[in-house]
Amino acid sequence: MAVEIRPGWDRGGTVRLRLCEERRELVVGAGGELTHYRLREDAPDRLGWVERRLERGLVRRRRVAVSDVACACLREWDAEQRVIELSLAAAARAHRRGGRWERAAKRLAGQAYAARQRESVSTLPFQVLFQHLSDPEREGPLSPSLAAERIGYRAGGRPDTSRLLRRLGLADQRDGTAGRTRRQRSVGYRTGLELCRAIDVDPVELGL
Repeated sequence: MAVEIRPGWDRGGTVRLRLCEERRELVVGAGGELTHYRLREDAPDRLGWVERRLERGLVRRRRVAVSDVACACLREWDAEQRVIELSLAAAARAHRRGGRWERAAKRLAGQAYAARQRESVSTLPFQVLFQHLSDPEREGPLSPSLAAERIGYRAGGRPDTSRLLRRLGLADQRDGTAGRTRRQRSVGYRTGLELCRAIDVDPVELGL
């Protein structure tokens, strides 16, 4: 049976989580964009979660750790726990198969236990709330300058809005030395608290 969650902090009603234990799949939807996470068990070297999402017109697939999938649950505790439980159950099944499956089972179980200790926070809630609060059609919309000023992001004596947008995952940043760019999809717990101050949202509302 599938469970659908609509986070209470989403004022516009555009975000939803759908977790199907039978299919071992989590789908995160936001603003019409979907990210799929599927737990694979078809071979030892493929045991674990795979993310599928549309990026710049191309379908991207990549293997992800259990903590990445738990982070994508947007601090919804029930969804996080089910992801971890599904992972541990898959690891137990793999372990019983023996042989080459045992190492893969140990790796997946280790990821599941580590996911319970993670401190990463998805940037998606901050993106959705910032875009909602900064909507020019709102009365007194939040400006990027004010949000950056609130948390001391400054450069050249002015609010550093570029840094703020990179932290929110709304602007590209360079990834390593290869000249590639990416958008931040998660931040540490302390940075999450900073971003709450930037957009004037109670951390408790986001499960922090």
